Amino acid sequence: MSQWDLSPFYSSVEAWEEDLKKLPAHIEHLASFKGKLSDLQSFRAFYVAEEETNKLMYRLYGYIHLASDLNLKDTVTSSKNQQLMLMFSDLGQKTSFVAPELIAMGEEKVMSFVQSDDFLKT
Repeated sequence: MSQWDLSPFYSSVEAWEEDLKKLPAHIEHLASFKGKLSDLQSFRAFYVAEEETNKLMYRLYGYIHLASDLNLKDTVTSSKNQQLMLMFSDLGQKTSFVAPELIAMGEEKVMSFVQSDDFLKT
């Protein structure tokens, strides 16, 4: 069986599980911005929170996906991968408001927010 060094992601599956426990709070935080994106402060805060959430998600995903690829018969790791995929689905559902809100705001307003903030410009 192949062995990969997954330590750049997590030192152990227990460390991965600790971060996984944090993801629902991140998802709920992003969901709390529903109806608030038309304000510059909230708009910026949403995108800062989204970036933090994305970093966590990619780290969680990278570790468990590669770990499950090591042994496709490992049902425990496969189950953890599926658990994470369900959380990703939940994130998609709870942040589905973003595109309609941005469209309703209009390109001019969105771009004015982006141009007025260094974080948003990058």
